[in-house]
Amino acid sequence: MTEARGGMTVQRESRRVSRWLLAILFATVFEGAFRKWILPDYLHPLAYATKDVLVILFVLHFAIPRQQRALLQYRRTVGAIAVLLLPGLAIGIIKSPISAILVFKNAVLWPLFAISMAAWVDCVVLNKMTRAVAIICIMMAVLAAVQFASPSNSLINRYAWDEAGLKTIHSGFIGLPNVRATGTFSYISGLATFGAMAFCWLVWQISLARRRRPLWTVGSVAALLCILTSGSRGPLIIAVLGLLAAILVTARRRVRITALVIMFLIGVVATFSAAITQAYLSRIESAGDNPLERILGSGVAFLAPLAEHPIGVGLGQETPAEAFRRVKAGEITSASFIEDGRTRVAIEGGVPALAAHALTVVLLFHMIARAWRTKEPGNRIGTAVFAPALIYLLSNSLWFDHNGSAMWWIAIGSWLGLTVGARYILVRTLVRGPQAA
Repeated sequence: MTEARGGMTVQRESRRVSRWLLAILFATVFEGAFRKWILPDYLHPLAYATKDVLVILFVLHFAIPRQQRALLQYRRTVGAIAVLLLPGLAIGIIKSPISAILVFKNAVLWPLFAISMAAWVDCVVLNKMTRAVAIICIMMAVLAAVQFASPSNSLINRYAWDEAGLKTIHSGFIGLPNVRATGTFSYISGLATFGAMAFCWLVWQISLARRRRPLWTVGSVAALLCILTSGSRGPLIIAVLGLLAAILVTARRRVRITALVIMFLIGVVATFSAAITQAYLSRIESAGDNPLERILGSGVAFLAPLAEHPIGVGLGQETPAEAFRRVKAGEITSASFIEDGRTRVAIEGGVPALAAHALTVVLLFHMIARAWRTKEPGNRIGTAVFAPALIYLLSNSLWFDHNGSAMWWIAIGSWLGLTVGARYILVRTLVRGPQAA
């Protein structure tokens, strides 16, 4: 009887966790849609902050079981990161409170959420989230294709910045009439990031599934279509590396066959979407920069600002949000900001922020090493699929990308949950009592 009651408790918890995580996912994916198509300018902060409020409530509501020492240690590491960022936060709040808080919460709140999320993830939760990701990908790909073929001044191709009163030039493909799609996101980078994260997620889950999941396979192809219509090159590299890594790591024949099916479907989509393929190739040829330099960043350029501002100029001062705030306030005429993440970290937070950034990367590598040491196929496939993207993104700092921070830390929380077996410990606790774990 106790086992039965405990099992029902576990099922209820899985349903409750699923609802919370799906709400956070939807709030992240559809934030831009509300800002550019539905809400007036003065309500944009509501859409922007909804996912963060939900994340705060999740962290407060779903405690990490004391038996899960690994997650508690990770949480203490995030606490150390927060302490290191306090000087930059204090300086930034004096100059621009909102921008400073946005960077701080991306650096601290989302990693904290991923660690808390890992304590409550199980296969039931992951299946529901994967189904949602696949469906969203398919719907998003249709929307992105329509945006790609529609004029830049059409209602469907609005940017959230336009609705906030900022004049922006809509990005297109040079020499072609097509528009770089944004999906439901505020700008191009949101759709591209979603496409890369969703593709890696779906490949990982397809590799774990015990039976064929046609919806997930179609969703993975749709995720790639989202990337292609955005015209972004880095996310495509991330997706390809993730797929190749899954093929190399897995020993399961069916997974390799499914990967080949995905590649075949990609070829079919590319053939029947010749305009999208042509536009993407023209984007690569006409970009006018070196992809390798973009991947590696500006090298040690971040060291120069430290001599001038060892403690930094304040968090949030070099972000796009702050640049556009200054444009809207009439302080500057055009928005410009440094793209290299490490340089931004050095300028805004100085030596303490660089130390916090390094600690974030160390935290990631510790998670990767732990996952690989388990020797579980699912954990190793997840590590192989996500590691290229996460090492690149966190090394170059995700702090300045609110969509990227949200989506990739959601992925980390899911992968970490299976890695440390946190849910298994929780199930034992609920069924047999605290002493059982």
